[in-house]
Amino acid sequence: MSEKIIPVTIDMFQPEVEDRMPETNRQLALLMRDRWGRDSLRFRKIMRAGGNLPEDAPKAIDDYVFGSSRIRYSLPEYVDLREFYLQNQKHAIGIIEFYHALLPALDGLELKDEISLLSDRPSNLFELASMPEGQIDPVLAYEAHRHILVTDISAMIASRTLNNRLRTRLSDVHRLLNQVYFSGPVGAGSRVVLGSIHDDETNQVIGFPNTMQRIPATAHLKTVPTTVRKIRREVIDVGKDELMVYTSPRKKDDRLAVIKCLVKAKKNGGVVDINHMDTGVLDPIGMIIVLMDDRAKPEELADKTASIINSDPKLRVVGVEKDDKTGKDHGQAAEMNFSARRRTWFEDIQVPLELIFYDRETYLNSRLEVGTRDPQTGLHNGRAHELYGNRRAEEGFTILFPKKRFPVNSPDCSGRAFINRSLLYAEELRAMYKVS
Repeated sequence: MSEKIIPVTIDMFQPEVEDRMPETNRQLALLMRDRWGRDSLRFRKIMRAGGNLPEDAPKAIDDYVFGSSRIRYSLPEYVDLREFYLQNQKHAIGIIEFYHALLPALDGLELKDEISLLSDRPSNLFELASMPEGQIDPVLAYEAHRHILVTDISAMIASRTLNNRLRTRLSDVHRLLNQVYFSGPVGAGSRVVLGSIHDDETNQVIGFPNTMQRIPATAHLKTVPTTVRKIRREVIDVGKDELMVYTSPRKKDDRLAVIKCLVKAKKNGGVVDINHMDTGVLDPIGMIIVLMDDRAKPEELADKTASIINSDPKLRVVGVEKDDKTGKDHGQAAEMNFSARRRTWFEDIQVPLELIFYDRETYLNSRLEVGTRDPQTGLHNGRAHELYGNRRAEEGFTILFPKKRFPVNSPDCSGRAFINRSLLYAEELRAMYKVS
């Protein structure tokens, strides 16, 4: 195994040797050697020539892949290597299934059974990817090639969370908040209905029932059932009644995280680097906290919350970063999609815990806003998560489904399919929670 980790690049997703740059082919060979072992190049050469995989090769490949994963992904000792491999294999399969579910009208996106039913033995995938031309369907051969690359990206992302023990730290933070932040018994919550008035076309919040005398003819009322918790007056005193907030864990969808990596690699010379300062994918786990009324500002609550976390010596906080900027690149909506953000850094942990604070208007828009249609792409540019995911997926489609293997990769086919999906999402979002 080489000392330097060979990164995945966008050019590696090209289906044929002649479609890729010579340097890419050299790097791809090194990547495959690192993933399967030095002997794998000899095994692959034998199979490409029409021979059979040597009898002792499968076990050698499996042992090498699991053993090298510990080093390649810097995995803690407690991580079960076979389970880690299997989990990231499922993520890689899930990404393609996500596209198939997103664009059901497009033919050819569904995975072949040989990939969707892969075992937990890496040697099976190696054997599939090493079959000579004429003995394997070209699309299946490419699916195996793509699966190897996507699994590696997924593993890089997953290992960062594992290595930095963020889930453990998030649990510690939540335990602290239950003790000194939230009011009432642990886990106690009240069911409320959040009413809001939305523009008929953009589905953007234009007001609330208690602030508007009447609903305009071009708008409608939505009622969103929500479970809320109360914050102690010692934290923030807003009068007679304690401040109510909605809370939820926050974690990037594993499928969208991989797609985001590929899309952002376009700004990094085509190299997928999840830790790159500008083009990497931070996307830490954390919590969202939504204020249910206007008696406090998100920034005020964000500072008080960060102060409580920072004051607990057991958490070993080394810094709190105020970052209220929202991304504007690759599919993000132009408007703010949160109100305040605090990233908390801990000792010996390289990835921060992220706390996102919303006022109720911004939160509802992040879930429901349709916006308008982009004149260039035809896609809706609203802040709703489904629309954002659709825009991001559209940008990653050409990488994962190269036209040489998937003829539907054309503006007439895939472009129209993404537009139709955007129109469908917009229709569903406008109708969601609507009071007739």
